[in-house]
Parts: sequence; structure tokens; C-alpha cells
Amino acid sequence: MTTTELSAPHGNVTDLETFRTKCANFLDQHATGISVAETNDPRHESTHHECVAFQQAAAAAGLAGLTYPVEYGGQGLTDAHQQIWREEASKHPL
Repeated sequence: MTTTELSAPHGNVTDLETFRTKCANFLDQHATGISVAETNDPRHESTHHECVAFQQAAAAAGLAGLTYPVEYGGQGLTDAHQQIWREEASKHPL
């Protein structure tokens, strides 16, 4: 087994680097921080709408359900992809 196989069971390191770039670019554009309304929104409906909009954008970009099987609507990616998403997301105000 090569280092590449250890790093990425279903692809090479370049694929993971490309995926990391895709995640970072998406998050730079969309993860601007979700505000919690302080007044006149006791049910936090505006916050809910911001969360839904973010999730819809992530799904449209192919960045939702990363490790779920394709047959169930997921991306069918690896745990390495999920870890990359988490690392990049941790750098943004979600």
C-alpha cells in the first residue's frame, strides 16, 4: 500500500487537495456567520432561514452528505473528505 492509498482510499492526494480548495472557497463565500436576532424574533426565524440557505448552498455545491452513499442522496466520499470539511469549517464562523 502506498502513502497515497493511505491518505485517500478512493483517490489520490491531489484529489483531496482539490477538495480542500473547493471547501475553503465555498466557506469563504458562504460562511459569513449566522446572526442570532436579538429583538422581535423570539422564535429565531431569521436565524433558521440563514441556516437553511447555507445548507441549501452546501448541497448545491456538492458539500452536504459527504460520506452518505450516493444511492441515499449523499456524495459517497471518504472519511478523509469529511475530515477536510471539518478542518476547513473550523476556520469559519458557522
